[in-house]
Amino acid sequence: MAKDAVFNPRRHRLLRKQIPITENLITVGLSFALLGIVLWVAAQKNNFDPADRDVSPDLLRQASNALTLYNPPLKPWRAPRTDNASPQIFDFGPFPAAIADSVWQPTAPFRQFGPDTLFEKINGEAPKFLKQGFRKLFYVVLRSKADNSEIAIELFDQTDMGGSLGVFSEHQTAETVLEQQGDVVYFRTSIGLIGRKGQFFFRVAGDSDSEAIREKAQQLALAFDLLPEAETNEQPLEFRVLNERLGIASEQIAFQKQNVFQFDFAQAFWFGRPDPDNPAALFIHQAESPELAQQLFDQLLEEQGYDYEIVEQGEQQALLWHRFLDNHFALGHLGPFVFGTENEKDRDRSQAVLKQFAEALADE
Repeated sequence: MAKDAVFNPRRHRLLRKQIPITENLITVGLSFALLGIVLWVAAQKNNFDPADRDVSPDLLRQASNALTLYNPPLKPWRAPRTDNASPQIFDFGPFPAAIADSVWQPTAPFRQFGPDTLFEKINGEAPKFLKQGFRKLFYVVLRSKADNSEIAIELFDQTDMGGSLGVFSEHQTAETVLEQQGDVVYFRTSIGLIGRKGQFFFRVAGDSDSEAIREKAQQLALAFDLLPEAETNEQPLEFRVLNERLGIASEQIAFQKQNVFQFDFAQAFWFGRPDPDNPAALFIHQAESPELAQQLFDQLLEEQGYDYEIVEQGEQQALLWHRFLDNHFALGHLGPFVFGTENEKDRDRSQAVLKQFAEALADE
């Protein structure tokens, strides 16, 4: 086998056969110098005289009126007024006047943002709202006279109930505990709350984790029940089917406008969870025509067939089972509706849901 080097067949030549004594002496000298520096630094560990670096107390006393050691940050300017003066009157716009009281008052008139300027306020979050029918954002800050703490309120007009439900659903997690005050559905956070009513979605955030802010946030939940009613009071048919005909509580109903089941062709589905402690959810979608519903049914069945095993299939219904997760995906269609359930462990329950949907939609 050849012994030549792969990349350089030439033999190496040694150009220096000895190291001069001068070079050796310099190397030794530098080594001693570095060692000396290390030992000196180590010896100075506690050798510190404050007088060498600090300003002496005598100098501070002599220059107390001229020497500035700290410049406090600027504070927001507020118009001076006496305690007996009437509070400044603000235009609350779409906000209920009940958001303010004798302690909490707006710091300035509300601000408004549209689709073209939404990014100025929430930047990277803007697409999440725009895809759900965003129209306007109203923003106001309340300040407490008691301790100057502040609460920021964002009120989003998402066009309709589906838009606000879609955004609200994206803010929830499996641990979210929902509450309801009148028509307002919300959940609390450590510094405020997040919720919705009709076409409106809102976020309330204080500048600290305090009892006063939590109490005010709870009062705001009551105030938001006074938000203007939707342009149309009629609830979507899909919502009414889940709520009125299948008995699912309104706070357990969600809406997803795009990328349903992670498929770009599946859009505008309504979801409802009969049991908040159970991951199983019912879903329903109304297509523009029975033909489009049939097409969507076939697409979903085909795509889900890659992850699930089809255990039963008919012309209008199918039952699929996931071997690894051991849960079922039931799918059906009737007229312009596509419906079913996901994450259901019980096979009989999955089949019963399809029957319930068929009965609920029989007259539509």
